Amino acid sequence: MRNTLLILIIIGLLLTLPNKGFSQENAPICTSIEQVKANAGKQILIFGELARHHQLPHHPYILLLEGNEWIFLGNDAFFGGKPINTTFILVKGIVKLNNTDFQLASFSNEPLPETAFLNASKQPLVKDPEKLIRVHPFVTKVAQIQAIPACHSQKDIETNLNQWVVVYGLISVRDEQKVVFQANHKNPWLLFNMPSTNALKQGKKQPGMAIVKFTQANQPPSATLLQRLFPVCKTIEQFRQHQGQLVAFSGKVKKKGKLKVNRKTLLYIYQLPNSLTSDQLEGKKVQFITRVYHYGLPHFFELPLFFNYLAFGQIGYIKDGLWLDQGN
Repeated sequence: MRNTLLILIIIGLLLTLPNKGFSQENAPICTSIEQVKANAGKQILIFGELARHHQLPHHPYILLLEGNEWIFLGNDAFFGGKPINTTFILVKGIVKLNNTDFQLASFSNEPLPETAFLNASKQPLVKDPEKLIRVHPFVTKVAQIQAIPACHSQKDIETNLNQWVVVYGLISVRDEQKVVFQANHKNPWLLFNMPSTNALKQGKKQPGMAIVKFTQANQPPSATLLQRLFPVCKTIEQFRQHQGQLVAFSGKVKKKGKLKVNRKTLLYIYQLPNSLTSDQLEGKKVQFITRVYHYGLPHFFELPLFFNYLAFGQIGYIKDGLWLDQGN
């Protein structure tokens, strides 16, 4: 008990410490289970989305990686009493590839509010949850945890100087040395060059995101941690191939919250990012970075919405969005 309290105090202090030394030079950065396995037993940086597993008892916290792979984090104690309210987080620590000592009987977590279930379909539960958790990687030694805030304006950047932030937009890759980021198509509010941190497909204005650090407002970032390009979906087959994953797509906003991707493909917009409404965007062509959820195929990291009626050709719905652009 005494050791547990000491660990929680240390984690709590780490969450409040400034971001000095939290950089890619300290440890390799991992965004997939394959990379985690290649660095087993070493101190690494793990980048992913903070989520809760809705098909396990107590809805434990998980770190969602590329391809919807995940690492078990646990309950609120993992964060040392310091709540994190960002989509992405960066964890520095050592990952063990299995969790053989996990006991579900001694595990509990703060329940989700009742309002979270108001419009949700009934979620299928894992038959043997303890076994599933035991065979999944988990963070055994935490050195540091950092929330990665998203910046959608210069004001956001000014608020989050000297720490890693995520920016969404369009990435142009000319060669390994030349990567250009712009926040949107027309008159981008943010435009800068950055070095490539990982292999990227060459192309112009590809939807993606970058994890960067700004030390001064209205200046290019001083450091780059990671870049990611998102699959672009145009057909029903492509949406099904990437179901539940972060993707990019464009379409025209129609009446009653419908988004027409093409003649045969409709999506339902349940909620738009940036406090916009479908009425404000009706008739306009927009580009998204978000997840598309499919009816009747709930993912373990989301509470699926309940629908009584589906329009013809409507293949999925958008709960929220990370990025939206009205330019072409």
